[in-house]
Amino acid sequence: LTEAVLTPKELQVNLELCKQNFVQSWEALQLGYSAFDEIPKNFNDYLISYVGGIVAQATEQSIWTGSASTNGQFGGFQPALSASIAAGTGVLAAKSGSVIISGSITAANVLDKLNSVVNTIPNTVYGKEDLLLYVGTGVGKAYQQALAGGAVGANGWNNQMNVGDKPFNFNGIEIVLCPGMSANKIVAAQKSNLHFGTGLMSDYNEVRVLDMADLDGSQNFRVIMRYTAATQFGIGQDIAIHKNY
Repeated sequence: LTEAVLTPKELQVNLELCKQNFVQSWEALQLGYSAFDEIPKNFNDYLISYVGGIVAQATEQSIWTGSASTNGQFGGFQPALSASIAAGTGVLAAKSGSVIISGSITAANVLDKLNSVVNTIPNTVYGKEDLLLYVGTGVGKAYQQALAGGAVGANGWNNQMNVGDKPFNFNGIEIVLCPGMSANKIVAAQKSNLHFGTGLMSDYNEVRVLDMADLDGSQNFRVIMRYTAATQFGIGQDIAIHKNY
């Protein structure tokens, strides 16, 4: 076995915002008309929640497509899986015969693409309880459209009187929609084989808001958040992806 190392990258949020920009907001009544307004605590809570949501969105994107060399990002699964395929070190690219499957995924071909990925999954992994098909938003849309359109062989789905969401599974394997993935990407892997690492999960919930009025007399406040993050996969030979550069 080859050892896989996960090394979290240090990241931070450091914002300086002006109270004046929020005076006309829904918080105006609580801020009052004083020239020395303090930020009310419920606004602090709102701000912390807002910044936390933005960080969560950026984290989802980095988990899949992030680059460790880019400020504000950490290394994601897609670049690592693609590098493994290029180096021939384990990860399997879905194939049709001897041809690597690539190209955009549409409602017309999504079933064939999914079949190619499933056929590439090693027999030692197929049937495992935590085996999942991770897909980008474009693939998720195409799959729903294929089922809604009554595609031949679309998992035998009966569209009569069904106008809502269609099942998000393919031939018994659960499909997980990942907004942070590239639109036309499919990854078949065990959940236990994909790892997200951080020093303390509580770091993602700690956002500090500093009112600068008492320090420099300004109407500014600063938002500070520090955390660490990284991804890594364990056994590349157990992962199959739809290769599309």
